Amino acid sequence: MQIYKWFFLLITFIGLSACIRPKEEKPANLIEPSKMTQILTDLQLADAYIAIQKSESKDIKQLATHLQDSLFKKHQITRAQFDTSMKWYAAHAEELDKIYDQVIQQLELMKEQNKTAIKHN
Repeated sequence: MQIYKWFFLLITFIGLSACIRPKEEKPANLIEPSKMTQILTDLQLADAYIAIQKSESKDIKQLATHLQDSLFKKHQITRAQFDTSMKWYAAHAEELDKIYDQVIQQLELMKEQNKTAIKHN
């Protein structure tokens, strides 16, 4: 009976230790949340532009790649750095949610500014 108790404790310990995620360190080149917000806002605007161009039968894949490359250059990052950062933020959903909340706020502000500009023209 004693051996079953130890076996049960061993299995329980192994099971619990498998559930505990070690603290994952941030990648050295992780894009900071404020900059990531700017990048994702620009990418959302680029996606909207691509959607408009899609209806005009343009080469969408080439256009998308060109726009993304331009945005990465504008923000002085590489595609690899962006991919690494997105992967990290996706694994840390709470952080990514905060960033997307900021993206939404920026897009809403732009929308209101455009409405105001249109009214004054």
